[in-house]
Formats: sequence, structure tokens, C-alpha cells
Amino acid sequence: MRRIGPDTVVVITGASGGVGRATARLLAERGAKLVLLARDEDGLEAAKAEVESRGAKALMVPTDVSQFEQVEAAADLAEERFGPIDLWINSAMVFMDSPVMEITSWEFRQIVEATFLGAVNGTHCAMKRMIPRDRGMVIQVGSPLVFRSIPLQSAYRASKHAIRGFTESLQSELIHLKSNVGLSIVNMPALNPMKLDRMSHRFSLKHWANKNRVAIICALLAGLGLAALFMFGTQKTSGGVSRKIQNRMSLT
Repeated sequence: MRRIGPDTVVVITGASGGVGRATARLLAERGAKLVLLARDEDGLEAAKAEVESRGAKALMVPTDVSQFEQVEAAADLAEERFGPIDLWINSAMVFMDSPVMEITSWEFRQIVEATFLGAVNGTHCAMKRMIPRDRGMVIQVGSPLVFRSIPLQSAYRASKHAIRGFTESLQSELIHLKSNVGLSIVNMPALNPMKLDRMSHRFSLKHWANKNRVAIICALLAGLGLAALFMFGTQKTSGGVSRKIQNRMSLT
């Protein structure tokens, strides 16, 4: 993929807040044309204003990423307005903390459809356009807990595990096609974008994660050209406790 600049067209899902919105701000500083997808129209308006205040062009498209037709329509609109999509970042998610026996089937389905199927829909719509051109990049926002899950997050963690499996399968297919289209998954450290501010939970919760999003943005951008990027370091909790996590990179 060519260097990010004024001619780069980027689609970001989950762009109304957290990782997606912070990524949009940074890419706007590089002059990219941003297409912002999310359900939260107020958040999208604010994200669009932040992008434009940095001198970049932005298009907001209210989208439920769990609905393929809406994602496909957003992709069509993006290319109609700005031209071929160069970079697609799947950052949309729905999260809640709940014991397995207390989460309802409706809640479980909502989390899986938005988090996993949202990434599948976004990837499908991007690849449909990128593979025939033999260029472009898709980045999935993953989680280190795809390697070792934890209690109380069954639906969300299952979705992130599924994204990993889906992405690795598609990477193999791209290798078979000898395609120049890139596909990466960026497994983030423990940060506090919007997840802990807005999530549903069924137990006492303290905001323990650092809100600094710089590591997330660096990881997303560094993911260009990598099959996988695990960018973890020492994270301080609100109580000053440090968590040391292994650093690892895998090149395509």
C-alpha cells in the first residue's frame, strides 16, 4: 500500500468514538480522505468536525455494520464521493460484562452480530473492491485475549476469537491468489477508549485501563504491511499497578 496522504481513501467503522475516532483524527492530520461509519450519529458528527478541523475531507455515513446491505451501500457511497478505497479499518464493537448464565440470547446475538459479523461485512465489502484492483489494505482491531480468554466477557471474546479465525483463513486465501491486497489484525493492549465508559455490565466495575490512545493509533498504522501485530508494553492501571505484556511482531 502506498504512503498515507491526501490521495488515500480510508473507511473506518466504529468511527463515532474510541479507537475508530482517534484513528480518524490521526489520519486526518496526514490528509487522508475519511469515510466514517457508525450507528451513533451525534458521535459521527463530532468525529467529522474533528477531521475537518484538521484540514481533511470527511464523509459520515450512519451505518449498522451488522447489516451487510448498509455496509455495502456505505462502500458504494465512499467510492462515489472519494474514489477507490485504499484502507478499511474494522473497529466497530458492542461490549458487555456478564456471567454466561445471566446474559440473554438477544444480548449475546447483538454483541456477536456487531463485533464479529460487522468485521466480516466490512472485510467482504472492502475485498470485493480491492482484490480485482490488486491493491488495498484491511485492518481488524483485535484483542490479546484471543489467545487466552477471561470470565464475564463470553460474547465479546467469542467474537474476537472469531475475527482472528476468519482473518487467518482469508489471509491464506489471499496468499493462494498471490494477491497484493493486505490483511492485518492488530491485537490491542488494555486501554480504555469508549468500551469501559459505555459498556453494559452486571458487576461492580472500576476504570482500570489507561485512556491514552496513542499506542492504539501507532499499532494500527504500524499494522500496514504486517500479517499480525502484537504491540503490548507496560500498562499502568488507575491504581498504579503495572502489567507487563510480551512484545511480538509477525511479518507477512
